[in-house]
Amino acid sequence: MVAAAHLLLGLVAASASAAEPTASPDASAPASPAPAAVPAAAAPSTTWAKPPPESGAPPPRKQPDPDGSYTGLLTGAYIVAPLLAGAIGGALAEVETDDFTAVLAGSTPFFIPMGVHLAKGTPQRAGISVMSMFGLTAGGLFAGAGAGYLENKISCDPDQNSECADRGIGTLIIGAAVGSIVGYLTSAVIDVGFRSSAPEADEAAPRKQAAAKPAAQVWVAPLSAPRRQGSAATHGDGLMLGLTLQL
Repeated sequence: MVAAAHLLLGLVAASASAAEPTASPDASAPASPAPAAVPAAAAPSTTWAKPPPESGAPPPRKQPDPDGSYTGLLTGAYIVAPLLAGAIGGALAEVETDDFTAVLAGSTPFFIPMGVHLAKGTPQRAGISVMSMFGLTAGGLFAGAGAGYLENKISCDPDQNSECADRGIGTLIIGAAVGSIVGYLTSAVIDVGFRSSAPEADEAAPRKQAAAKPAAQVWVAPLSAPRRQGSAATHGDGLMLGLTLQL
């Protein structure tokens, strides 16, 4: 009986636990948010930037181009100039032009070498070239004329030869012609030999800087007379106009 009672109580307890409803989660309850993902720490970069170049170091100077010389062009200009001058002078002599005009027009071809220097962007060489050419040519002309005069003076005795005066004019003209030719050729050789190389790359920089500066400045300043102490000037007495030139 006792065993049967224990068995009956066990069955009742088991049926009570089976009839009890199972607790289910509420569908209307908000879902708990998922934990935020923690970002991983960024790996340190191993790329190194190239250090900038030193600003204090001067830039390398550009060397002149050896192929930029104009020796042949300048030589041709010195050859053509006297030929063209003779042709112009001869043409003007045929039309009976006055001597001053013929000489002035015939001397213009001698500026051709200077024009070559200007075309190559070297105005300093152009100025030196034209001064050297006219200076040496004129010097040779006077030196040759003096040598011709002395030659006639020494070699010809007017007591024995009545034509010494005419001969002296001839030797004077020949000496002047030879001297001017020698002076012209000397100038050409110097100019072609020393001033026909390739111009420097930065030769034009000083000229650009000089051209950027104003050569003349006009200024105006008020002009007032001295006044006694305590008196106030209400207007100026005049204007001063001035001009400043940069040499």
